Amino acid sequence: KKKSNEKPLNDNDQTFFDERLSYEKKLELSDESAYLIKKINMLEPMYRQVIDLRYYEELSYSEIADLLKCNVGTVKSRIFKAKELLKHLILNDEKEK
Repeated sequence: KKKSNEKPLNDNDQTFFDERLSYEKKLELSDESAYLIKKINMLEPMYRQVIDLRYYEELSYSEIADLLKCNVGTVKSRIFKAKELLKHLILNDEKEK
């Protein structure tokens, strides 16, 4: 087993969205977020919904399943399919450049 050179996070570490981020970096992150949101909005409603609940609302698989009145396997399947569709949309954009 390889040993990682990464140090574990501790309470003194800053969060990712740190005040020290440059203005340019914040704009870049904002552009990337806007791009991703645009792509998410291109998904069918059932896929948009699970992406929103999982990654923006930060709900667990079981919480999403309870909310949507389906089983956890269905939630996981929809999230997997949504990510595959997003990947396809993004790769198509890259091919067009």
